[in-house]
Amino acid sequence: NSLYKFAAIDVEEVKFSFENSRELPDFQEISALLVQLRSLSDSLKISPLEKDLQPFASTSDLTRFFGKLGVSDALKLAGDLQKLESESNSLNQKISELSKFSSLNVDASLLHNPKIQSFYIELKNLTPAKVSSIFSKIPCEISFTDSIAVIAFDARHAAVVSNLMQLNSLQVLQLPQCNGVYSKEFQSLKKQGLELQAEISLHEKELAAFKKQKESSVASLLASLEAQNRKHLAVLKARQSQNFIVFEGWVPKALYPKLSTSIPANAMVEWFDANGGPSKFSNPPFLRNFEFITKFFAAYRRLRLFFRQEL
Repeated sequence: NSLYKFAAIDVEEVKFSFENSRELPDFQEISALLVQLRSLSDSLKISPLEKDLQPFASTSDLTRFFGKLGVSDALKLAGDLQKLESESNSLNQKISELSKFSSLNVDASLLHNPKIQSFYIELKNLTPAKVSSIFSKIPCEISFTDSIAVIAFDARHAAVVSNLMQLNSLQVLQLPQCNGVYSKEFQSLKKQGLELQAEISLHEKELAAFKKQKESSVASLLASLEAQNRKHLAVLKARQSQNFIVFEGWVPKALYPKLSTSIPANAMVEWFDANGGPSKFSNPPFLRNFEFITKFFAAYRRLRLFFRQEL
């Protein structure tokens, strides 16, 4: 009733069901492109359009525009940036772990020996002389930085060392993993971190330039794909219902906004521009040259309406 209430639609075809064998050859391709575009939109924090756009006339046009826009390249760039940021986070965590050992000239590989045990303690109120005094009764090697002392000793004296730690209320802290000398490893990681940050900055600049140039195009393409996807989903859903109707026809452009507000919630409309319309003329031959004026002012817009009947 809402369709005919304003005499606003000329229906060309009405379908009450779809054959189960009917295929949607574009559905998988549209879905794949939509997933990519959503990912890019999220990565670049592109605001969605508040209005829907019409689907592309054909999938080939869509794919062509998709390639021309450079979405795949931008997605690869965004993916590479994400990997770089993940590497940077891991690297920064490692740098943070080694920060206490940045001036420690001890080769960690020498400590990887079953006959040797090692740990470190925080000096806090302890002086190097005090630490050396505590462990003076056992053979050991002690290395100091401004904030820590690293103790390496013969594993056979583990029980003695444990007693000394308890007597002096000291906490055993495990040394972090390291390849080679701690101080050199720290400097190497810092250098890697700076190089990685420079690469991240380069990727961010390229993505920012892409967003500045093509943000509106990406948002428009996304809105168009979303509309196309909803149409496909509606058709797929229609296969499961005998109470699903599809109207195809024309609406005068002057009336379609009013019609849109009266379409029920259980319906979905697809608008698209097309040449033609349902205008019919039966004018005498000498007046037919003036028909273009009527056609111009009575412009139509084509629509497809998917509607589920409620029983």
